[in-house]
Order: sequence, then structure tokens, then C-alpha cells
Amino acid sequence: MKWMYLAIAVVVGAFCALTLMAIGLGGRDVPDAGAAQEAARKWTGWHETDPPRRRAGGWEVDVRRPDGSIVEVNLGRELELVELDEEVGPGGVPAHDELTGERRLQAVAAARPRAGAGVVRSVERELDGTIEVDFVLPDRTVMEVDLDAGLRITGADREELGDE
Repeated sequence: MKWMYLAIAVVVGAFCALTLMAIGLGGRDVPDAGAAQEAARKWTGWHETDPPRRRAGGWEVDVRRPDGSIVEVNLGRELELVELDEEVGPGGVPAHDELTGERRLQAVAAARPRAGAGVVRSVERELDGTIEVDFVLPDRTVMEVDLDAGLRITGADREELGDE
């Protein structure tokens, strides 16, 4: 009799565990890279994309336009549009948010202590007035240094070279 109760307890426990696993996995159905590329194409209307990158639970996809420009499409967890960021303008010219002139030089000088010997890849002005300076480092990674409007370092993040 004792064995029968033990067997019933094991079966009920296994059933509960499987049920909980099924419920838990149901909420984790994350869109894959192919779905992220398709969503980026739909949001922009252009076809050619670079391989998507995971970012903060969502995706980043660079879409290349026929005129040579590149727009980075940032998608959320459910492939909803978070942001469009022009990375390269038409014909390969700097994007509209790329800093130039004296302010660019000041931003690079302010960010340089965090990046060291890296080569400047881009200096972008963000909508909130902050600045992002990207350096390609000797190990072929990118150091993204964030500056406030007063050119003080507020953060830094290392990324793979293919990230925009």
C-alpha cells in the first residue's frame, strides 16, 4: 500500500512539473533572427539587411538602402519598432546625426581616456543632447563611450565590430 501512494505521488509530481514547464516555456517564445530581419524589412520598406544582433531582449538590424545609406532598426521583444537610427547617409556620406567640426574633436578628446588607442568610427548626437563616440579597438571590438551634453563620460560599453 505504501508503494502505491509513493507511485501516485511521483506521477502527480511529474505531471505538475511538466505542466509548470509547459506554462513557463509558453511565455518564452522569442522571435528568431529571421523574423527580426523580416520585421526590419517591413518597417523600412527595403530588402537588404545585415545579420541581426541581439540587444537588450530585442534585436538590432541594419538595413541597407539602394542609395548606399544604412538605417539601424531597433526592435523590442515582440518585434515592435523601438527606434530607427540612420548610421550612414546616402552615397556613404555621414548620417544627419554625425557630429562634425570642433564639437566632434572635443567629443573625441573627452571620450579618448576610456577608449585608449582605438580609432574613431563615429561620433553621433543623440536626440536627448548626449553624444555617442565609437572607437574600433586593436582587438577588433568597438568601445562605445557615452557623453553628456557637457562632454562628461556617463558610460561605456564594449560591442562586436559588426554592431552599428
